[in-house]
Amino acid sequence: MNSTIAEDRPSNYALSGEMELEVGLKFLNREIVMLAIKNHNIHRTAKYKVVESDQTRYVCRCKQFGDQCRWMVRVGLFKKYEGPHSCLASSMSQDHA
Repeated sequence: MNSTIAEDRPSNYALSGEMELEVGLKFLNREIVMLAIKNHNIHRTAKYKVVESDQTRYVCRCKQFGDQCRWMVRVGLFKKYEGPHSCLASSMSQDHA
């Protein structure tokens, strides 16, 4: 994974699988996240395994993880976000002017 930040919009990555996964990609739902990781690995002929999957996380590693390969992806899954903080808007603009 690259350390660059993706644009603030849902990704259409899962449709092609040709670009690199990167920090900050956004997906519409869990199924698209899973498809994106699957397509990423198919495109590179790499094998991976899911090491953690629950309501809030989806974590995969290369089957060769350890000495041979450091590839890993950790995705935070959020169902709802009520933000930004409306209570902080005025104080932040004054403090950061």
